[in-house]
Amino acid sequence: SESAATTAEETFTVTARRPVISLLTLEGRPGLTVEVQGRGFCAETACSGATILIDGQVAATGVTVGADGTFVAEAAVPAISAAGSVAVTALQQDAGGLESRAFGELIVTVRPNQPRPVIN
Repeated sequence: SESAATTAEETFTVTARRPVISLLTLEGRPGLTVEVQGRGFCAETACSGATILIDGQVAATGVTVGADGTFVAEAAVPAISAAGSVAVTALQQDAGGLESRAFGELIVTVRPNQPRPVIN
């Protein structure tokens, strides 16, 4: 009896871990800050500090990334005209100028100088 042997070959490339962010609180008000935590970022000195954007506006810049690739930053919630869900993005450039991004979401609540809506 003959035995048939099958082999499969697959070529793949291992890429670096993608950075991620998390927010300590999921809600924020304009004028206040929210804590943003990051991990998986570039810890090399040749890499830039992290920049955090909330709704496309700079909320923190020059955030120091630790030797383990993590950071904790207070990001200022910008003046946003409407309440609701907005994007939070952390950006960092490596030594070669390539940009890494991590994404999150923040719910912006009613601005402090506006009355809260009455729900009946």
